[in-house]
Amino acid sequence: MDKILLNKYVGELSKENEKMFFNMLLAKSEKKVEYKDRVNYIYSPNKDLELILEATKEEKKLNISNIDLHVESDSVWSFELLKELKIVENSYLVNDTQGRGAYLLRIVNGNCLGDKLKEGEKLEGKMVGFVIAANIYKDEEEFQKTLPKKEKGVAAMTQNGAMMPIHLVNNHGDSKGNLNLDEKLNADDLLITVKGILKDVEKMDLRIENNEFAPYFKAKIDTAFGPLPIVFNARTLSPDVKGFNPGFIIVAEILLSADVC
Repeated sequence: MDKILLNKYVGELSKENEKMFFNMLLAKSEKKVEYKDRVNYIYSPNKDLELILEATKEEKKLNISNIDLHVESDSVWSFELLKELKIVENSYLVNDTQGRGAYLLRIVNGNCLGDKLKEGEKLEGKMVGFVIAANIYKDEEEFQKTLPKKEKGVAAMTQNGAMMPIHLVNNHGDSKGNLNLDEKLNADDLLITVKGILKDVEKMDLRIENNEFAPYFKAKIDTAFGPLPIVFNARTLSPDVKGFNPGFIIVAEILLSADVC
């Protein structure tokens, strides 16, 4: 899943342009967070967005391993790291500390935690759901018309606020609802399907230095674990979506990110 957010929200870059883009981020970065041989370079092109260049140091050489995105969030969730997942770096199965259940996430800026980033630790993170694919419906009636009659996980997803790892359940779950997390997992297994009513919809311009990119949207939905800011753009929406307003229903596959810095 490396660079998937870059591709979705900035665009796919050629190798030459990617190198130039990474060098620009290194030069413009306002913050550097180091832990052992790992280092994050953080650049904020606006007050809302962070571009995080993840790299490892090898003697005098800097190897860039990933670029991540995060946006400003006022939704802080508390969770316990149950199991590290071998999908992408710093991806975990976590448990809500208030006993509301488990979910999947990726830790952002994990270097800030040092040795505390390990199974069994209880942490707080500023939460954001980055939409990878979504559809938006005018109301509940329009959404209900799209439901198949029989499909694992569909019944649970009819409730607003639902969050479910449908890929993980379908690919690695048994008939009793048990998950085998020791099997080989794919990037899609980290995605969570959410359903909620759009609130506080805001259009955000995306300009990085002198380059203007497609705008993105921020909104909030209520979930079983608390309010969740979500981010999406035209590239992540179904072609069937012709427009949306607060009060519309979104059903989306998201990458759930927790900024712990």
